[in-house]
Amino acid sequence: MCYGKVYFSSAQGCPERGPNLEFLKYIWNFNKEKKPEIELLLQKYKSQKEIHSIHNKTELNEFINNVKLRK
Repeated sequence: MCYGKVYFSSAQGCPERGPNLEFLKYIWNFNKEKKPEIELLLQKYKSQKEIHSIHNKTELNEFINNVKLRK
């Protein structure tokens, strides 16, 4: 990715920007601050919704194949 370049997916005249400090802090602290909230929500709704946790490409491919088989 080249910062300052306009991509086809960019808004017209809107060059790609590098990450700002706020975003970098969010990423840096995600596991400490956001992950526990997400895990609580998953526990709360697991009896009401079908939840899938995919950890790697192999699991993703297995999930996709299982969805295809259901159709």
